[in-house]
Amino acid sequence: MKEIIRFENIDVVVQRRMFQRTMNLLIKPNGQVKVTAGKTVFKKHILHFLNSQRDWLLKNVKLIEDEKNKFPNIKYRDGETVLFIARPIQLRFCYGEGQRVKCRITSDCIEVQLNPHHTQGEITKAVKSFYKKSGIEILSKVMNEQSERMQLYPKKVSFRAQKTRWGSCSSEGNISLNWKLILCPPEVIEYVVIHELCHLKHQNHSQTFWSLVEKYSPNYKIHEVWLKKNHYQIEKYNF
Repeated sequence: MKEIIRFENIDVVVQRRMFQRTMNLLIKPNGQVKVTAGKTVFKKHILHFLNSQRDWLLKNVKLIEDEKNKFPNIKYRDGETVLFIARPIQLRFCYGEGQRVKCRITSDCIEVQLNPHHTQGEITKAVKSFYKKSGIEILSKVMNEQSERMQLYPKKVSFRAQKTRWGSCSSEGNISLNWKLILCPPEVIEYVVIHELCHLKHQNHSQTFWSLVEKYSPNYKIHEVWLKKNHYQIEKYNF
């Protein structure tokens, strides 16, 4: 169960660690504020620590909120512009007699086939399912291509919609990828797959690891910047 402390109208997640002697403050990319502290540190001492960091904390929480507000929430409405592999494209509703909402990609839109009785909830669910299916298909293809190219093969590949991670690789050789990458450019998708495949050889972020990444993704730093700049835009899809 998470321990939450309220400070200046901000929910702060407290993570306690057995042998930690100092307190650390972190603001995650999704805006979550987190403090790590020792197991026996009292709440009043955590609040005192937060108060000592008050100006920095409030400033950076506001910066994140301002960045989030640059992008509108996606409503999944007829004519709305959305991203598909980083390309702006419209949702276009096509009415018929079908019992289920179906989606397909065309040259100039995501076509949503529905009947007049379908609710907005059903439409939203169908479009999100379309994105998930498309993401898994494209990521699977890229994974197969890059595995062959690099001669690195994971034991298992899974797909999830994670909040703060684009991918992960376990010490057992299992790779998990975030299917929300379907919103990203092809070269960014390739970079994330390459990044996780490199972890099959190096379970760290050492210089050796980054050298291997650079061998297969020479512009990886540019792709990292794209992911950081567009993180909040992607979150507005509320997958």
